[in-house]
Amino acid sequence: MRKSSPMGNDLHLVKAVVGELADHGFDVAVFGGWAEELLGVAPPWQHRDIDLMLYLNDLQQLDRFVGLRGEVEAKRYSHKRAFVQAGTLVELFLAVREDGD
Repeated sequence: MRKSSPMGNDLHLVKAVVGELADHGFDVAVFGGWAEELLGVAPPWQHRDIDLMLYLNDLQQLDRFVGLRGEVEAKRYSHKRAFVQAGTLVELFLAVREDGD
């Protein structure tokens, strides 16, 4: 089992972040370590961050959303944005659906 972190990164936080993004009109999927755990391909552990796949339609809307939460500029790339919520790094990996939706 992986080592615990005092950050409070738990399933409640994942649901809260995903819910907030959805409430703001973003189409999001859990990605990375949390996806592995939720799919049962990895045992539960205390995660260091939350990785999310964001199907993007409006980059300006995303930049406003992230900016209001204190964007982590060191994680800003053409394919990614990040912010910290409840002491946990949230990384948003940007994707476009093949059908354009």
